[in-house]
Amino acid sequence: MSIGTRQLAQLCRRLGTGLRAGLDPVAMWEKEQKKAGVGRFAEQVVLDLRSGESMAGAIRRCRGFFPPLVSEMIEVGEETGRLAEVLLRLADELDHRLRIRRTFIGTIVWPVIQLVMAIGVMGLMLLLLQILIPTGSPFGPHAFRNYVLAVIGFVGVVAMITLAIVQGWFGGLLTQLAMRVPVLGPTYRASAMARLTWTLAAALDAGVDARRAVRMALESTGNDYFAQHAGTAMEIIERHGSSFHDAFEATGVFDDEFLTALSNAEMSGTYAESMRRLAQEYQGQFERRTVILAQAAGYAIWVLIGMIIIGFIVFIIVKLILPPYREAFELISMATRFPIRSWSTSM
Repeated sequence: MSIGTRQLAQLCRRLGTGLRAGLDPVAMWEKEQKKAGVGRFAEQVVLDLRSGESMAGAIRRCRGFFPPLVSEMIEVGEETGRLAEVLLRLADELDHRLRIRRTFIGTIVWPVIQLVMAIGVMGLMLLLLQILIPTGSPFGPHAFRNYVLAVIGFVGVVAMITLAIVQGWFGGLLTQLAMRVPVLGPTYRASAMARLTWTLAAALDAGVDARRAVRMALESTGNDYFAQHAGTAMEIIERHGSSFHDAFEATGVFDDEFLTALSNAEMSGTYAESMRRLAQEYQGQFERRTVILAQAAGYAIWVLIGMIIIGFIVFIIVKLILPPYREAFELISMATRFPIRSWSTSM
């Protein structure tokens, strides 16, 4: 069980606002005990805070209820004395992700409804045919059952593939394949880069050391295609000091735009400011690509609906309409080949 994005954004904003106003952290977490879904974890946090534990440590002890990035950033905020600002920035970032998610869902919801309606209509027709023609249905005696099982199997496969990509199953293999898919790949990359640059800017702005900032940035992407190179980047940092350009270039997975921005920031000494501006650019790219991805998904669903309808019509034609004509043509052919003699001829 983990906290939802919307709930986490609201929690971070309440905590950040309260800390900025000078409220006691323990008192704020005591109020969170009354919130649905967070209550029992808030109670644990309160107990840990009263025993002298830091807020980051208390959150880590909630056994995965909070994302690792949250505890990491809270720890940074506590170390630098900027916890309220860190929490409010986290809230802004989470709200931004929610807006993009709503945009995507709003664009794709109608095609999905149409697909569900088409699948339902096809299933209803099969059921009616099975009821009206129980023994001679052209689709077989178990057509409806087989159709339902096929739909459930298809939905299950799609859900498993999606979950495998999100959860990073099979290492980074599925993620790497997804990154190469047209439309999907660029959207996935823009999302990861927006998170990476935002986390890097926030970490550097809070005074985090270069090695830790690189690790946090790569892990915050939630994308194994990037996160798996954290060890390489950290090793380069140790070897060459705080050269972020060399560290990220050594991974071989970042484009020239990002590496050039790092190089320019290194020369000007404005890493945090440059990464913050770049994060805004990647967020804009992600928003635009999300709309394109949603539209492409909608077109793909309409094509799938068309294929289902056409396939159903063709099957009906082959099974219901063509057989009588085929039998008629065979009778005509037999009559032509073996004509029936008239009575006069036979006499």
